[in-house]
Amino acid sequence: MKRAAGIKVSKKDAETARRILKDQGLLMPLKARQNGESIIFPAENPCLSLGSISFEIVEADFHEFSGPDEFDVLQRRLGCKISSYDVTGDLAVLEIPLDFEAHETGLAEALLASKKNLKAVFKKSSSVEGAQRVRKITWLAGEKRTVTVHREHGCQFKLDIAQVFFSPRLSFERQRILGQVRDGEAIVDMFAGVGPYSIVIAKHRDVRILGIDINEPAVQFFKENIRINKVSDRVQAVFGDCRTYSPKKSADRVIMNLPKGAKDFYPTALETLKSGGGIIHHYGVSPRERLYEAEIDFILNTAAEQGRSAEIIGRRIVRSYSPSEVHVAIDVEVGM
Repeated sequence: MKRAAGIKVSKKDAETARRILKDQGLLMPLKARQNGESIIFPAENPCLSLGSISFEIVEADFHEFSGPDEFDVLQRRLGCKISSYDVTGDLAVLEIPLDFEAHETGLAEALLASKKNLKAVFKKSSSVEGAQRVRKITWLAGEKRTVTVHREHGCQFKLDIAQVFFSPRLSFERQRILGQVRDGEAIVDMFAGVGPYSIVIAKHRDVRILGIDINEPAVQFFKENIRINKVSDRVQAVFGDCRTYSPKKSADRVIMNLPKGAKDFYPTALETLKSGGGIIHHYGVSPRERLYEAEIDFILNTAAEQGRSAEIIGRRIVRSYSPSEVHVAIDVEVGM
């Protein structure tokens, strides 16, 4: 129970009053309560007008949201729609619409109450930025920690969501690439992060993988995850720029999970493939109205400039990136 100011109205006026309060952003993230023939709404600021509706300002005890559906219930009450959020291990990261930042703590607490597997909720405070591929996050509710263990495809990934890039939404992509890999391959994972692509593949295939990343904390977690998942005989983690550490003419397959910057490293990927050719998994950001066009033109032209043949053997939309752009995956078979 929580003591708070409230607006008391008759039952017949309750729905209209609720709508006015919601439109003005005054509803608190607590449950309205019935009092005889009246309804009391928890209000952020009781100094208001409800037009012709009679009301009384009172103090009351309100129940906080709890239970498996309280996050959805609260969103409906507020008129807020958070269609999806990232869950990494037992930590969630929300993208709070600007109009509802005043309710962000209540939304976070409702999500914790709805999802018993979650231990803390954060919000995105920036986009993914810089060579380190890190976004700023702000704690909202639950335990004050950012380190967690994420489980996926029979693997465990220890990581710090405040220090490294990791997307649980790429789980299907990791499974998809795994399905193409055959025993005996040599693979270079150019932007490996904490190792999700490398370790998922190595856990299920007899391969040799070199994973490289320029984010030092990510590489430290990568090394620990190699140990945790017992793939040290198949995976090596290296801290540094992949343009320096990708060995030339060494790989049957190159993974380039850097959607906003992979083009800058594409010549290096081509040089990393064996002389006889191989596969490049290229990730990019494509305008919706010219889907794949610019990415594919760049891929084919860059290969031609290096005197190599290239064929697009697969393409798919991974997810929405912005209202006008999508994150795409393009599989390229490169010849001699």
